[in-house]
Formats: sequence, C-alpha cells, structure tokens
Amino acid sequence: MAAGCFPVADLFHTIQGEGSLAGVPSVFVRLAGCPVGCPWCDTKQAWSAEGFPRLTVERITERVASYKCRHVVVTGGEPLVHPRIGSLIDRFHDGGLHVTIETAGIVYRRLRCQLLSLSPKLDGEAPTFGNWFKPAVIRRLIAAAADYQLKFVVRSRRDVQQVLDAIERMEFIDRDRVMLMPRAATKAAYLRLAPAVAGWALAHGLRFCPRIHLTLGVR
Repeated sequence: MAAGCFPVADLFHTIQGEGSLAGVPSVFVRLAGCPVGCPWCDTKQAWSAEGFPRLTVERITERVASYKCRHVVVTGGEPLVHPRIGSLIDRFHDGGLHVTIETAGIVYRRLRCQLLSLSPKLDGEAPTFGNWFKPAVIRRLIAAAADYQLKFVVRSRRDVQQVLDAIERMEFIDRDRVMLMPRAATKAAYLRLAPAVAGWALAHGLRFCPRIHLTLGVR
C-alpha cells in the first residue's frame, strides 16, 4: 500500500445508530482490514483490504467535507491496524471535525479523538475465535482518550456473564460507560432480542445501547 493511502471499504453519510452519540448525523469512513474475524460480524467484506480503492488522506478528507457534517466516525474493519492512521485523524482535527474512532482495542495507537468507542472481543465467544481481549491495550487507549465508551455485543445470559467477568479484569474503567448491545443483523432480530438485553442491562446497572439504524432501516 502506498504511504499515506488507506483501503476504503465504504464512505457514507447517515445518523450514528449506536452509543452515546446515537442520532447524531455522521460521516462513516470504513477502512478495510481486520485480523479478528468475529463470526457475527456484519461487515465481513471489510476483513481483507484486497479489492478496495486506496485513497489518499487528501481524497478521503475531501469526500468527508463534501457532506458538510461536523461528526466523522472512523471504523472498520479494524482501523487501528493501519500504522499511519494518525495522519488521517489529524487531518480531520485540522478541519474542525468531531472524531469518533471505533475499535476492538487490540492495537495501541496514540490518537486524537473526541470519542473512543471500544467494542472488546471477549475470550471464548466462539470455539475458534482466539484470544482478542487485550485489557492492557484497552487501558492504554483509554488513558490517552478524551472520552470513551465500551460497547459489548450480547445475545445470551452467558454473554452477559462474560461481560461482567471482563469488567472485573478492567478495574480501570468507569462502569457507567459500559453498554450492552443486542447482537442482531436485522430489524426483526433486534426487536426480538432488545427487551431481554435491556432487562440484563437494568439488572446489572449497565447501559443499554440501542441500534437505531436497524429500527429505521438505514445504514
């Protein structure tokens, strides 16, 4: 890959559907490339960087600016696998944008962002999934972040127990920033699961994370 270029799997304007900024108009920049391979991933096409256009920082920022939107979300894939990601983030900051970075927290990069949105992948979530839960990396990312949230995707009581176990291993986090989010790829699946997840969140004093884009049928 050419220096300063990134494989862009998608770039689009929509509302943020999840987390503390749910409902905020945002431009999503989806960078391709992810080593994790979550079995339930809804963007598996972005696992490999092959086949996607390599765009310069200048071209990406031009396209983002064309939407005249103040919020930009850098997602993946796993955006932090790109060593030069800081150059793109810095350019967004120079343009006065609010930057959210969505990451699994598996690679440390010291980056400027207004919101670090972590979605840790827990041990044993699938038989061949591997160990991608990195508390030490998450600690460093949070320490360098202006603000952060942790979104855990769940669909069962077992998943919730794994989240509770993970919270105990991460004594450095603010529990009020921990969210449980229904694991669903369709509106119907989301609506079936959401009441149970909301109940689990309530029972354990955690936040429920909606998925507005699924209920509205938008990206």
